[in-house]
Amino acid sequence: MNVWSCSILPEHTHLVVGQHRYPIEQIANLLKGAATGRLNAEDIHPLRGFRASNGKPPKAWAQGLWKVFLRTPTDVRRAVQYVQDNPAKEGLPRQRWAFVTPFELDRSAP
Repeated sequence: MNVWSCSILPEHTHLVVGQHRYPIEQIANLLKGAATGRLNAEDIHPLRGFRASNGKPPKAWAQGLWKVFLRTPTDVRRAVQYVQDNPAKEGLPRQRWAFVTPFELDRSAP
């Protein structure tokens, strides 16, 4: 899966991703699960002080997701720019992630 842009902010995250064989809802759930595992492994889960009797903290993620399907390369470029600019709107520095790849139009695609 191509990730063309990502901003991780204190209260929300933005991703621009390419089409995948899995539905976007499943991808979001997998990403949330992986992030929860990492938060727990590093003992930095924000709700670790509220563990249930089974030892698990409450979920830190909102239910569901907000998705927008991008139909044209122009739409993708606009979304990538929006996500890249988003941290500055909250007074944060620009983010660079190793897993983000530049969006390039696949000229061989139909």
